[in-house]
Amino acid sequence: MVTPAIQNQFAAAETIKNQDTPVKTSSSSSSSLPQESFRIHSLVAPGSGTPAATALTLPLLFQPFIANRIVVAAMSMYSSKDGFMTDFQLEHLGSYALHGARLIFAEASAVEARGRITPGCAGIYSDNHVPGVKRVVDFVHSTGGKIGVRLFHAGRKIQDIVKAFGAAAVRADEAGMDTVEIQGAYGYLIHTFLSPITNHRTDRYGGSLENRSRLLLEVVREVRANFSAEKPIFLRLSVSDCVEHLSNISSIVIEEAVQVAQWAKDAGLDVIHGAAGENTPLEVIPRFPGYMVHYAARIRQDVPGFAVVAVGAINSAKQAQEIVEARKADLVAAASAFLKRPTFALDAGRELGVDVAYAPQYGFARRT
Repeated sequence: MVTPAIQNQFAAAETIKNQDTPVKTSSSSSSSLPQESFRIHSLVAPGSGTPAATALTLPLLFQPFIANRIVVAAMSMYSSKDGFMTDFQLEHLGSYALHGARLIFAEASAVEARGRITPGCAGIYSDNHVPGVKRVVDFVHSTGGKIGVRLFHAGRKIQDIVKAFGAAAVRADEAGMDTVEIQGAYGYLIHTFLSPITNHRTDRYGGSLENRSRLLLEVVREVRANFSAEKPIFLRLSVSDCVEHLSNISSIVIEEAVQVAQWAKDAGLDVIHGAAGENTPLEVIPRFPGYMVHYAARIRQDVPGFAVVAVGAINSAKQAQEIVEARKADLVAAASAFLKRPTFALDAGRELGVDVAYAPQYGFARRT
């Protein structure tokens, strides 16, 4: 059921995304709103909703979409033991939640033990992992935040892998995760299937773009079928192999990625991160602040109704605000900015003149 509060959040966000589209108010029929919008707006943290009229006077970075539009990107810390999250993850992720981050992604967690890239990788391939994951989830929730987990596999065999993603989604749900993100970037398994640089198969998983996308779409459908229907699913996708300077190499390019994104949306995906590269040593990626934002902008432009996250050296409130104001993305994700300053979300609010909600236990600081 879609509550009036969620509809108000959606109405404000839709005004932001398309000023020419009539706003649906809380009295609108719930059937008039697309289902994927219900899922993304389930990420509004309890008590963090802002009335639409007030919200639209805030800087766009802090207008309703989720509690705000700053996302803590998943960062692999290689500090797990046999896949189990430890006190490190509790402290690491908890510090962001305590200081104003409202949507946090836990580090990439393998869906099979053989799919890890190091012994220190987190895992969600065993039911025994669930209590440790839930411990982290419960702490983030206690601060008023939301949390998701990135699901990944680093292997190159597909037998049973699709089912493993589905089983991992079930465990994430049992642990109380608010969302999951499928890893389809940076040379991990799904990316290696999408890219003709690494996919030389001659069966139904190789050759045409449709075939190379088959594994991803099977994973999206499997995760969607095994994760709560009201919760959104994210995908981080490398939309380019960054070898356009080499005319003799066939690779995935943005035009193909737009089609893949559309197929993934049709399969049940809600939100996409536009990333790039890390699939071949031949790549050339000029790195500068916001160096991957144009990929998100292209997907947002060409795949209507899809929520898009920009990523890539986003290190300041001004930069993040400019990205969402220019309608290049709906959300911005940061990693190194949070590593340098766990208070990045609070600092961004102060810079833009916004009193950001953060852990109620720290409420005294708001009065001094």
